[in-house]
Amino acid sequence: MSFFEEARVSEPEVKVPKKFYRYRSMKPEAQLSVERTLFHNELRLAPASGFNDPFDMRGVFTQGAAPEVQREECLRLSRKFKPGLTEAQRKIEADEMMMSLSPDCIEAKTQLMQMMCNQLFTTTVGVLCLSETSEEILMWSHYGDCHQGICLEFDGHFNLMAEAQQVRYEESRPLIDIHVDSNDVVLQKHFLTKARQWEYEKEWRVIRDGGVGVVTFPPEMLTGIIIGAHASRSTLETVVRWWRECPQPIKLYRASPSRTEFKLDIVPCPGISR
Repeated sequence: MSFFEEARVSEPEVKVPKKFYRYRSMKPEAQLSVERTLFHNELRLAPASGFNDPFDMRGVFTQGAAPEVQREECLRLSRKFKPGLTEAQRKIEADEMMMSLSPDCIEAKTQLMQMMCNQLFTTTVGVLCLSETSEEILMWSHYGDCHQGICLEFDGHFNLMAEAQQVRYEESRPLIDIHVDSNDVVLQKHFLTKARQWEYEKEWRVIRDGGVGVVTFPPEMLTGIIIGAHASRSTLETVVRWWRECPQPIKLYRASPSRTEFKLDIVPCPGISR
């Protein structure tokens, strides 16, 4: 069982959204990926090394636990990996190990571990980033090519989306204590915590260990396409053609600026039929 199968943040009070959204550019180099999603039911789990947040999945590790906590951790590991020792031998070994760890040694080990973990997690862990909203103006600006792209709508009840976990937004970077924090706490702090400035994203994530690459989903999971408010005529024509050719019935929407508020109105495309 992988780390991500063992560790899952459980928050019963958080309701999983009925719909998830994925904003996409319609620039020529991005269209192939969109086509693969529409016609081959493929989504790509990407490494965090390419994310636009320089702090994303780059945790701050510490060994700040009290000495007695660190000693208990030594004893726990001894019982797990050295069953042949007596309890007295374990205590002697733990005491010797604690005496050998000078502050400089602990700091060096912590920094090395932080560097190794961050490099590993940002290059090998696959992440599918989703949002619970299709109406966020900044999301369209940043991920929907300045409102010239599209947004894909997915049913949140399917198995792949059921793996999604909610991102938290904090003022300060959380410290990950390698002696104290359980796997689910590490998951929340390292993979599911971002700076407060990103709160508008309303992000959820599907995270898989060693899962960088393509995953497939049932065709029925894709339920709609929303065309951006500034989409060109060429984009509109391409998306309508895709929508008509799509093997499963999905809805087609258009985003437009509200006449009276700083918000987007998303309504079914008028006058277009399959």
